[in-house]
Amino acid sequence: MNYYYLIASLPMLTVNGEAPFTVDQFMGQCRDFLSDALYDALDKVEQIPGSSSCCDTEKKWNAFETSLRNRAAHWVAHKTKADVTPFIREESEVFTTLEKQVEDAFDTDNPMEVEKALDKLRWYELDTLASGHDFDFDALFIYKIRLFILEKWSGLSKELGQEQVEKTVAAILEKSAETA
Repeated sequence: MNYYYLIASLPMLTVNGEAPFTVDQFMGQCRDFLSDALYDALDKVEQIPGSSSCCDTEKKWNAFETSLRNRAAHWVAHKTKADVTPFIREESEVFTTLEKQVEDAFDTDNPMEVEKALDKLRWYELDTLASGHDFDFDALFIYKIRLFILEKWSGLSKELGQEQVEKTVAAILEKSAETA
């Protein structure tokens, strides 16, 4: 089924842009256009890959995201000497260029830059998955995943980061004073 009016009315999302609204607001817009079954399927879509999928695009996305997360876990293990074996999930597809792309993303010591690079990989994979899905349910799935990515970054700022660092340092100093 096609959702021309709904999809045409949605603002375009860009990888470095702002989220025009929240995922919850997006789902509110979808409510009037989707059947109960399709709405429920889209509502269940999360950022972390699940075992079931609402559409073929989600199945492909889950395979990519699982592989990306596994590669990222291996790089974290490489840098920290941590055992990530419990966090590695079975992969259903092989993404031949992903190993090098994740390696390039981890080529900085700034965790925020690593996460931004990983999100760009996600965005470009969504571009690939979007091909041929301009006005169908899969397009709504892709839009929701993109909103998740943008929403993650929308609440971050240098000031909030500094405030969080100060709170963390204060809590550590308080705790060390209690044990001294």
